[in-house]
Amino acid sequence: MEAELTELAAFVDDGEARAALSVVLLDGHWRVLRQVVPTGRAPLPDRGGTPPAEARAAAMNAALGQAFTALEAALPR
Repeated sequence: MEAELTELAAFVDDGEARAALSVVLLDGHWRVLRQVVPTGRAPLPDRGGTPPAEARAAAMNAALGQAFTALEAALPR
């Protein structure tokens, strides 16, 4: 498996954090089996104005966790 984090950001205007991975699943001979782009989203707290850095970081962490959960669901069993 080869993976790259392609997005991890808090979008204050949209009220959410987003994360995305680009993942290529390979067989034992380095042949591509499948490509997936798991994503995750998490809401930012709505307290008016820009949320504090800790809240943005927590939302990005939650979004990344959702992306990894989506990746796990996409893996062949």
